[in-house]
Amino acid sequence: NKAIELMPTDADSYYNRGLTRIKMEDYKGALIDFEKAIRLRPEFSNSHVGRGIAKNDLKDYNGAILDFNKAIELNPKDDIAYYNRGLSKFHLNDFDAASKDFYRALEIKETAVSYLNLGVIKTKTQDYNGAIEYFDKAIRLNPNLADGYLNRGTAKYLLEDFQDAILDFNKAIELSPSELAYLSRGNAELKLNKLNEAILDYDNAIKL
Repeated sequence: NKAIELMPTDADSYYNRGLTRIKMEDYKGALIDFEKAIRLRPEFSNSHVGRGIAKNDLKDYNGAILDFNKAIELNPKDDIAYYNRGLSKFHLNDFDAASKDFYRALEIKETAVSYLNLGVIKTKTQDYNGAIEYFDKAIRLNPNLADGYLNRGTAKYLLEDFQDAILDFNKAIELSPSELAYLSRGNAELKLNKLNEAILDYDNAIKL
């Protein structure tokens, strides 16, 4: 706050405080800071990206898309803007448009999360083998990505490859234990008639 008091026209201070508020999950406060940064320095694309991210977190997906559009207009090589616009479109169930943005982000910079979200879209559109290919790529880039294993396990489960699904759920639980991971592994164990193991996993899911 002191930097903003001393330099009230410094857009960077508002921008950086907005980023900090995003990390603190104060999305309304972040929105206000990014708006101030944009008023002071409208040509700075990162502030438009920040405001778009805050709007995404506040579930204003259409408003977020407008901000990401502006950021891309100002900086066509901004992979973060394409990625986050893809998230907005994903939440609006516009999977084709979301995929195009994730592909564009990957053309600029290869990231595990873009592959992960392409895999999620493939799962939602019931292309489970295609989903696994994207989750493989995400895991290759980030072997510690718990969501990569969890989602790949889900795709394998939906293909009725329960044993391999369990291996992925094991890794997801090792990296980041969660209710969903235990529940998913329990469901796969139930399909294989591993009843005692399934009960233990459902117990762990309930505890979380």
